[in-house]
Amino acid sequence: MYKRQIEAIVGAVSPDLNGAEGCNAGFLRSDAVLVITFISDDPNYEDTGTPQSWYDAVVAAKGGNAEAVVVLGLTPYDGGTAGAHWHEFIGLWGARGLEASVALPD
Repeated sequence: MYKRQIEAIVGAVSPDLNGAEGCNAGFLRSDAVLVITFISDDPNYEDTGTPQSWYDAVVAAKGGNAEAVVVLGLTPYDGGTAGAHWHEFIGLWGARGLEASVALPD
């Protein structure tokens, strides 16, 4: 079980889980867009790795095709350090990375 949120995302697309004998076998398809959606109010940077290494792992899982991934995240990022790791990860996806604050009043 993953205790750190981004590690759960990276783990879900890992070769171990997506191989022929893995519990996610057939989940990643070359003809489909992978949409990663998450909500986090975790302001801390507890995950191992870096936003770039997480991005690289997801792109590798999609056969090197970054265009086949969309990331949607509701995060605690407020322009400071809270949730900055989420903000950076989402930002690496360019126009395919969409972020909003979990603290919005509506």
